[in-house]
Amino acid sequence: MDKNKDRYLSNVDSYLFNRQTDLIGQGSFGEVYMCYHKDRPSEKLAIKIMHQLAFSKSERELLKKMTHQEITTQFSSKHSNTLKLIETKTTTNEIFLITEYCEKNLSTDINNLTVYQAFVYMDQIVRAMIYLNKKKIIHRDLKPANILLRNNEIKIADFGFARFVDDPKRLSEKTFDVGSPLYLAPEIYRRKPYDARCDVWSVGIILYQMIYEGVCPWDGHSVSDLFENNILKKPLTFPEEPVVKDEIKFLIIKMLEIKVDDRFDFKQVRDYMILLDKDLRYYCEYLKMMADFYNDLEEKIQELKTLTKNLRIQLAIVLKKFEIMCFYKMDEVAKNEKGLELFEKQKSAYQKMFKKAKKSFKEDILEKYENRKSKFPANFNKFVFNEEFKISKDYEKEYRRVFNEVLNEIWDNFGELRELDKEKLKVIMKLLEIRSVRKLEKNFAFDDEKFYLNPFKNLIEKMEELKKTDLIDKIVKRKG
Repeated sequence: MDKNKDRYLSNVDSYLFNRQTDLIGQGSFGEVYMCYHKDRPSEKLAIKIMHQLAFSKSERELLKKMTHQEITTQFSSKHSNTLKLIETKTTTNEIFLITEYCEKNLSTDINNLTVYQAFVYMDQIVRAMIYLNKKKIIHRDLKPANILLRNNEIKIADFGFARFVDDPKRLSEKTFDVGSPLYLAPEIYRRKPYDARCDVWSVGIILYQMIYEGVCPWDGHSVSDLFENNILKKPLTFPEEPVVKDEIKFLIIKMLEIKVDDRFDFKQVRDYMILLDKDLRYYCEYLKMMADFYNDLEEKIQELKTLTKNLRIQLAIVLKKFEIMCFYKMDEVAKNEKGLELFEKQKSAYQKMFKKAKKSFKEDILEKYENRKSKFPANFNKFVFNEEFKISKDYEKEYRRVFNEVLNEIWDNFGELRELDKEKLKVIMKLLEIRSVRKLEKNFAFDDEKFYLNPFKNLIEKMEELKKTDLIDKIVKRKG
């Protein structure tokens, strides 16, 4: 490194950066530079510097609070689409945050994105926000400048205005101005209670800009003009160019509802995006296949005398429940508000399937085994033996508990396998498949992040691994 450049080289412990050539950006509280660790000169990092003495005492208190929130949030987040905070340093005059390095932010590209690229970014943003909401975090300052890009992967940053809440779905108390006016939710502008859907508004504005080449849905000469004369008075409109599907416009409308209760939350945004996905046409096929798979097993399980009667019945119920939940999901698709053209032809068929499954569950399960409920565990009755068809964590626990007990009983009676006929052996093989495949149900139905993936692709891959295990070899050999 030449001496001329050395004059501007700064050192924060083991981190080095050049104040002349490495400036990435500037903001109200300081600057961001590209830097590197002296022991790893080839690895690019970023250092955010905040100058405490440049502000009044009250401003320094705000800076301290914001920095604490940023550090706490970024250290607590393990999501790949949030900016990774590596280390922090503090002196009397300055605060330093060392993070992973990002080449640019979303504002650099927002004018030149295709609809496909916009939704690739949206998918990452929404998944990160669902993750943060689960950790009870609201960002409150989402805007293109705070959404960084590292190798074209989204990294949500700048958590200075972030807030931890007991429940992101519950309205928080009024708060003084936070965030950037253009992306500020109406309820925050009005000093009204708000929840995590204030971030949905911000992302809705960003999506509008990504789709319409940087154009904003509303404009104003001042913050009050923006809200009082535009956002709160003028309906949302869309440019004629580029031509965008009504389904995409509908999503933006639902993200930019003035009334909080009418606005989508991030889970609804994610679910609607799945409906827009070109591969969703296969989703209902997977649901139907999975429902048939569990129905087939449920019908055969009653003959498996290896299991005690109560356990056989419990297993049959959780399998039947899983089957009807598959049809419930299909019915949800059919009832999609916009009535997507893709599903118009199948809508009636999906609803008939759910109606039939619901009737079967009531007659074959609820009524048939009502007199045996006292013999089942309390949680089983509460979370499985009911007419609630949405998958819950509590249902998941009971589902897995029953499967564990079933496999334990089969294992305890392993010697009886040689006496089983071919059909009963197939039942056991199916049980082993759906329990031993690495969390098949998590990859299909219990994980919000992945519930729309093809479960059978996972099943086939894992079954190939399972076939190599000693357990199946032993079963096959014992059968002879």
